[in-house]
Amino acid sequence: MAAALHHIGIAVRGLRDAVRRWSTILGTDPDRVEIEEVPEEGVRIAFL
Repeated sequence: MAAALHHIGIAVRGLRDAVRRWSTILGTDPDRVEIEEVPEEGVRIAFL
């Protein structure tokens, strides 16, 4: 039985550049993507 895909995480060096690149690929508006800080993990995240 195939499992459903929930999400994919991609680690990048430059989050804002990656958001622009992936937004272009996925056809979404990069200006509407919210970047969040996760201090306990020491990372910033964005959901596209």
